[in-house]
Amino acid sequence: MRDLPIFARLSRALLATLWITLLMTALPTLPAAAQEEGGGTMIQNIPFETLPAGVDLVGPGGITLDGPTAVTGSLTVAGILESTIGGILFPDGTVQTTAATTSGAQTANSGLYNNRIPDFTPPQPYSEICFKAGSVQSDIHAISESPAGGLCEPGDLGWIIERDERTAATWEAARVQCLLQGMRLPEPFEWRVSCVDAATFGLNDMTGNAEWASNAAIPLVTTSSVGIGATIFGFSTCSSASFSWVGRGTPSSESEAYRCLL
Repeated sequence: MRDLPIFARLSRALLATLWITLLMTALPTLPAAAQEEGGGTMIQNIPFETLPAGVDLVGPGGITLDGPTAVTGSLTVAGILESTIGGILFPDGTVQTTAATTSGAQTANSGLYNNRIPDFTPPQPYSEICFKAGSVQSDIHAISESPAGGLCEPGDLGWIIERDERTAATWEAARVQCLLQGMRLPEPFEWRVSCVDAATFGLNDMTGNAEWASNAAIPLVTTSSVGIGATIFGFSTCSSASFSWVGRGTPSSESEAYRCLL
């Protein structure tokens, strides 16, 4: 009779261990996706099964995109998704281009971070601007031309920028249009470098109108108004800069010309 309490305690311990084991087995296994490194999110190793053509990939699972990623072909090989230059590498070897992927401390609002020219053909005539061999180089492309070949290649440090400005739109509408086509607005550094050598780069009318030149909007206080604004450049010279209202009292927003970049 004296052994009974010990046996009971052992039974309870065994039952508790069994319940914990069953509970852990029932829980779903989360993918090894996002890890925090350098203050940002690193994309890595996301399980993947199949994805049909015509689907937009926009996360989740640790992938942070600045816009939709168009899947251009059926992806049917199971395996692991990995981040790579210019997009997301699928198990079948296909790289799907992203509007922007967050890696390390890199964001779409950081100017030139470690932006690489993607293997991506914009819907408008465009130019490639790259930094290699100790100099700034460029290629000028007509509509539908591939970025491969020439002085700048996909994977080079730099960017793709549209040669012509688009019709004026509000900041959010301009950004939406760029994102819908797999691109984004320029950042001030990118816009300025592009403007200073616009003739060499084949870029048109960069100083005829103000253009949106930031993917970020910030609170602003002036002597006459309080609201939210975003950077604009390009009225009269490459150095002409100010802000345009994204939202305030009346009127609530302003429209500016813009061009998309990636």
